[in-house]
Amino acid sequence: MFGVELPFEVMLPGMTVPDKGYIDRIFSLPDGRIVLVDLKTWGRERETTQLPHYFAVAQDLLGIPVDGVAYYDARLGRPTGIAYPSDNPDKPWDTDRLSGLLLPVERGIIGDVFTPKPGKQCGWCSVAHHCAFKENK
Repeated sequence: MFGVELPFEVMLPGMTVPDKGYIDRIFSLPDGRIVLVDLKTWGRERETTQLPHYFAVAQDLLGIPVDGVAYYDARLGRPTGIAYPSDNPDKPWDTDRLSGLLLPVERGIIGDVFTPKPGKQCGWCSVAHHCAFKENK
């Protein structure tokens, strides 16, 4: 392992709001592959663009030659499996595709627009207790 909680703040192509985040872990495997790992405490894998997002930022903007990404499930005490760009070609594995995905979000931030989309994500949202639109289940 050669990185623990790597903070980043980058400008994605065509965007004006900085992209900020933290990559939890960067592992160098015995065979030389480099894998980004995100630590999770939930019990099952969720479908998100988080790992491809980190892959694109690390590869394209931070210059880290990443081979794959994985979640580490703290409840199970193990990784959920390594994903590679070839496994999920529809995900935003590069900064151009990532910018295309995030541009509508940026427009909302700049325009102070919030369109609530209540659903299962309300159960893990960190600000749900403040949200008038929270879905209760």
